[in-house]
Amino acid sequence: MPPFRQRYISELLPLEQTSTVRRIRIVHCLDRAYDQLIEAERWTAAIVAVDLAGDLIGGHEAEGEALKAIYDRYSDAKLPQRSTE
Repeated sequence: MPPFRQRYISELLPLEQTSTVRRIRIVHCLDRAYDQLIEAERWTAAIVAVDLAGDLIGGHEAEGEALKAIYDRYSDAKLPQRSTE
């Protein structure tokens, strides 16, 4: 096996997996906290949750359905109108 492949498997792959798990946790934390936030914070939380969940859907079988539900809950069509003033 080439050295770069060994290094990828031993060093980078575990970091990527840890990052994915933590991003999933962030999405779930934002979802749980959403109702406790003020409107401006809700807007930001929804945008971040949709962005992260969208990236993670399909890439993690165990969480796919939960992430899809969160993504659908906060997708652009369902976000409150943000003031432009």
